[in-house]
Amino acid sequence: MNFYQNSLNHGKKQVHRIVLDGDHPWLEYIYEQMGSRFDIPIIKLKGQPGASGCGAGVSSVHLNAKKQELQNLNQ
Repeated sequence: MNFYQNSLNHGKKQVHRIVLDGDHPWLEYIYEQMGSRFDIPIIKLKGQPGASGCGAGVSSVHLNAKKQELQNLNQ
């Protein structure tokens, strides 16, 4: 985390949260591990019901829903 705060932003910005999304079979484990390692909120975006495997169920409707979720986080 220090790399992002110090190298990319010269220490002027901080990471306030991590947004996690994907369809990896270990996503829940990754989410739990990140939660135990970082002192900032880890936000897991809602999955698409019935989607499994690489790229399964990805559509413009799905991507628009993800975009809306991210925009709602910033409000």
